[in-house]
Parts: sequence; structure tokens; C-alpha cells
Amino acid sequence: MSEKLPREYENVMITYKGQVRVRDKYYDHYEEQIVTRRAFYSKSDGYYNHKDEWIDTPNGYFNVPQNWTEHSWGDGTSSLMPHGFYQHPRVFPKDIIKWEK
Repeated sequence: MSEKLPREYENVMITYKGQVRVRDKYYDHYEEQIVTRRAFYSKSDGYYNHKDEWIDTPNGYFNVPQNWTEHSWGDGTSSLMPHGFYQHPRVFPKDIIKWEK
């Protein structure tokens, strides 16, 4: 992806190729499809995966929460924020087809 990345923690819509669970008559299976999801960008240098291995992310990554909720602030404004304390799937900038506000 050659265009500039969004501001950190800004909500954006990203389009990328990912694995999607597809239900059939008896069993589920995964297919690779182009998907668009709401996400936010993190300028992180890396993270530890589930095997406790360090994964370098020199360009940061996009977090893709599955659940979102409207949060009301004390000044009367509101923001759309991730709901719950779950591990969010990550998508690297090199895998993004496009992103938009």
C-alpha cells in the first residue's frame, strides 16, 4: 500500500484479502475473500503472538475488532469504540488493498 497511513487509533474502513468462515450444509470451512471491515491503526513496533514469539511490525498494523459500541463522553460527544477486552485480529499495512475514513 503506497498511500499514507491514517492517524493512530483513528477509525477507518479497510479492504483486504482475508479468510472468511463459510457455512455449508454440514460443516463450516474457510475461503479467501476480499472483505471490508472497520478497523483502527496502531503504530506499534511489534507484538507477542500466542506462542510468545515477537512479531516485528515496522509499519504498525490495523486492529480489526469484531464488536463495536457507542461510547458517550462527559462533554456530550460520543465515539465508536471497540467493545470488550478481546484480542483483535491484526492486518498489516502491506496486506491492505485500500483504506478510507
